[in-house]
Amino acid sequence: MYGDPPFRQLFTGISIVGTLDITPADIIYSYLPLYHSSGVQLGCGTGLVCGNKTIIKPKFSASNFFSDCVKYEATVSIINAMVRELKPSFIQVDL
Repeated sequence: MYGDPPFRQLFTGISIVGTLDITPADIIYSYLPLYHSSGVQLGCGTGLVCGNKTIIKPKFSASNFFSDCVKYEATVSIINAMVRELKPSFIQVDL
């Protein structure tokens, strides 16, 4: 993220909002830290672009991921590379 022009982050946020069809009514659960460029783009960029609410946890926990999504009524979360981390915890979720 260092050295990236701020408008690059803004355009990436616009792209995410358009691609995922995020609206102001959505609640995003962002598990990525804000020092990670994707964490900034998903965690902050989408909120700046369309005004949605974003849940940012101080520390990621695979065992709490699904229960946190339910607790915070998350409508969007990007889990791409985290699927293998979440797979064991999915079996143990009490919804």
